[in-house]
Amino acid sequence: RRVHGSARAVTITSVDLDLDLHVRRACMDLCSVNKTMMLQAFRCVKTNPSPLGEFTTGNSKRYLHINGKLEEKDAWAWLKNIKGGIIEPTSAHSSKLTTSNVIYELQFHGIKPDCVDRYMELCAGELPRISESPEFSCQLVGSWMTVHGAQDQALHLWQYPDSYHGLEALMPQAHGDKRHTAFRKERNKLMTDRHSQLCMELSFWGRPVPREGCDIYELRSYRLKPGTLFEWANCWARGLKLRRMDNEQAAGFFSQIGPLYTVHHLWAYSSLQRRLEIRQSAWTQPGWDELITKTRPLCNEVDTRIMMPLPFSPLR
Repeated sequence: RRVHGSARAVTITSVDLDLDLHVRRACMDLCSVNKTMMLQAFRCVKTNPSPLGEFTTGNSKRYLHINGKLEEKDAWAWLKNIKGGIIEPTSAHSSKLTTSNVIYELQFHGIKPDCVDRYMELCAGELPRISESPEFSCQLVGSWMTVHGAQDQALHLWQYPDSYHGLEALMPQAHGDKRHTAFRKERNKLMTDRHSQLCMELSFWGRPVPREGCDIYELRSYRLKPGTLFEWANCWARGLKLRRMDNEQAAGFFSQIGPLYTVHHLWAYSSLQRRLEIRQSAWTQPGWDELITKTRPLCNEVDTRIMMPLPFSPLR
């Protein structure tokens, strides 16, 4: 079927119906056509036999008829040809976006409004002990309380230098520590909900390190469209150079377990006013508008929260 876009027309006939979903997504991205028209077009493909003849579909080979040319392709290699990707889709994200094996855990704790002070008191007496003890395979990177955005919510960022080995070793370590077990039991009474994400660092962003003069932090979380993480990282690897007025970039992560295709950008500012000035100044930098133009279509959802570091937070 012939699909007309603003730039060019592309003819794609899929012989293997298992690839219909992928072909449909590729056409939608490439041509920006009406969704109803696309669904109708692919119903026609299914109901009308392909004029290309009989082909083998029992292995990883697939035949595609693209602009009149019959090609035998790997099951995923054609995606790169259509979308012009920089990195092969079969490459693991973690092996291309980071040079570190360190695992980071972002913990989100919802707290009962009348229990916030007690919660912070409990954490101040226990989390630094866990982080500094050689008996535990984790280190506390930062702890914050949200002040704008999600309310009555605490965030804790932990790192596991031994990668998943350290994460798996932590559970028996924690359950075998009576003081920590009592802490968790008391803390859980003060909470309304909790969830976590396991992430890895974006290597071009740098590791989070303590800094001076930062009174607030902003965590911007982006839910990307599946398959766009590499393009997002390629854009920000260049665009981050335009946002270093006050060395405000604190950390960058991409999710491995939890909501996938999620990227977190952590920024540090001296004040909300200074944040506004830095963000406005970025638009005067050549290339910033291009970065926003390229990355906006890659994102499904954005969430931001302003946080204050807790007194015992290493990152402050």
